[in-house]
Amino acid sequence: MNKKIFLVILLSLLISTIFAQSKVSDKSILLNKGKMIKLREKVYSNIALMSLLDFHCSEKIQLKNIKNTSIVNREYIKNQEFINWQEIWSYNSCGVSHTTTVNYFENSFSNNPTTFYTIGRNRLPLGAIMKGSIMSRALTNDMKPLILKELSKYSCNTSRVNNIDKYIASSVSTTTLHWYGLSGAPEYSHPIWNELWVVDACNREYDLLIKVDPKNRKNNFVFIKKVN
Repeated sequence: MNKKIFLVILLSLLISTIFAQSKVSDKSILLNKGKMIKLREKVYSNIALMSLLDFHCSEKIQLKNIKNTSIVNREYIKNQEFINWQEIWSYNSCGVSHTTTVNYFENSFSNNPTTFYTIGRNRLPLGAIMKGSIMSRALTNDMKPLILKELSKYSCNTSRVNNIDKYIASSVSTTTLHWYGLSGAPEYSHPIWNELWVVDACNREYDLLIKVDPKNRKNNFVFIKKVN
């Protein structure tokens, strides 16, 4: 990671630790500087992906500042207690200044603490990182029969779905990022990623966690990992 970017992340950790010490479990990632650095590196890579998707900018983003809101809230999500805090990230993308909100959710009071994050102001389903999809149109069409087949396992026998909301669910494993074509999708040298699709069908919503691994040629390289 670029030294300047690393320093911005490291300095922001000092503020995080100060406001977190008296408000969270001793298992919280907020009290672990090494884990927080690694988490913010993932956030940085996904903001770079968002820059590519939203602004068609394939240049490395220039991180300027991370501002902590100094507020830790508690809430229940799917019957689990989570703490929630926010950061405001400021960065340059292809010479244009941007800011985005990063929300963190952590069930640090459980026996197996897990930390999630979302990018953007809007509330997203747990496990999603940002709204959108990086599947090509052809790949998206290939998903339709797979979705219907998967839904049938849950007594939802239908030939169509009402709506699908698509989200990026993990960082893309890649060595290069660049855009091709006006209606195409980002091109990657080693594309492996997850997406979360919220499917409205049979009078309920299904959360489908989808993994795309083009290098897995022995099996179907697009497959549904989990349904909630």
